[in-house]
Amino acid sequence: MWAGILNAADYGVPQTRRRAILLASRVRTAQPPPPTHARVAEPESLLGAGRARWVSMAQALGWGATDRPVPTVCVGGGPGGGPEPFPSGSRQSLITARDRGLWLPRNTPADATPGSTSGTAARWRWALRSNNQAKATVRTLDEPAGTLFFGHRSNECTWIAEPVQSPPTDESPAVPEPIRITAREAGVLQTFPADYPWSGNKSQQFSQIGNAVPPLLAAHLLAPHLEAPLDPDDFTLAA
Repeated sequence: MWAGILNAADYGVPQTRRRAILLASRVRTAQPPPPTHARVAEPESLLGAGRARWVSMAQALGWGATDRPVPTVCVGGGPGGGPEPFPSGSRQSLITARDRGLWLPRNTPADATPGSTSGTAARWRWALRSNNQAKATVRTLDEPAGTLFFGHRSNECTWIAEPVQSPPTDESPAVPEPIRITAREAGVLQTFPADYPWSGNKSQQFSQIGNAVPPLLAAHLLAPHLEAPLDPDDFTLAA
């Protein structure tokens, strides 16, 4: 048997989740698989295979460098349960806009366009803050997320805007409001499929996500012991 601590980011998970792992086998020496990723990309050499750079949140979510998260549409209300931003009859249009990344947070200047290189999209970059504690982990989109843990702070995990260059001044546009992470986004950052059918209410869904072993990490750990090749495209073990 083997026991130790592994970092999920070293195996392609867009999250620096460190977890204690125990591997045991009755038929072969138990040992962890070699890491496939590193903080800095490592080229292949005579000493072994190379390693790719850690997967960033932007890569996992399919977002560009200047893209921004969009608020969650709550049943019977707008972002965070506030007033409905559009008439009820426009709900489908609103959801479509969310899916395309075209609906911007409230109190955002009109020159902020997703995917643009000017206006607010260039002044601010988005980062994920894990909770509301003073020493909460904050990671920008071009980095892996910190450990995603939920529970009584499930609603505190938020996307926040940070200035790209100099600190904002009195003439700078208002800072975009923080946006709560969605269960879909949190699941993707755990390497679950975007359409994974989480069950229960929002708090229960976040608890399931936070307690789960990232499927990609689990596949890496099990593949050599099941003598099954790992399919990196869908994280399944081929028969």
